[in-house]
Amino acid sequence: MTNDLDAWMADLASRPVDRGLGSLEAQIASDISLRRQQDLAARALAPARMVALGVALAVGAFAGGAVAASSIRSQPSPGTFAAGSALAPSTLLESTR
Repeated sequence: MTNDLDAWMADLASRPVDRGLGSLEAQIASDISLRRQQDLAARALAPARMVALGVALAVGAFAGGAVAASSIRSQPSPGTFAAGSALAPSTLLESTR
């Protein structure tokens, strides 16, 4: 096996071209146009996404606060020197079942 670069280049030049490059510029232009349209659509939907995120955050905070408040109220108060074991994660999880 020879490592002759000139032979490799001659062999490559004798092979047919895989595909034509005539439509390459038009394809690139259409891809750029498509990406610009997608970017404009994403920018137009950004306020709606922020509103949806804010609503989801508010609902989650309200629901989480309500569950935490109800579980704290239902627990008996610990003694003066007792550890705050009523607020341990295992007891909070058991009360939601």
